[in-house]
Amino acid sequence: MSCIECDCLVAGYLDCELAELELAGFHRHLAACASCRSHVFAYRRVVILLGEELRDL
Repeated sequence: MSCIECDCLVAGYLDCELAELELAGFHRHLAACASCRSHVFAYRRVVILLGEELRDL
């Protein structure tokens, strides 16, 4: 998975809406890419600050 593909899946990941294969690829990419991990954590913080609900991951 590329960083661009990963970026497109962040919202679905945080909403727990990714299919099993997408989720596995997403997790593999996050394990290898510090930049995308940072982006996911930042996106999650913004969502929380805006008061939106997130499911537990």
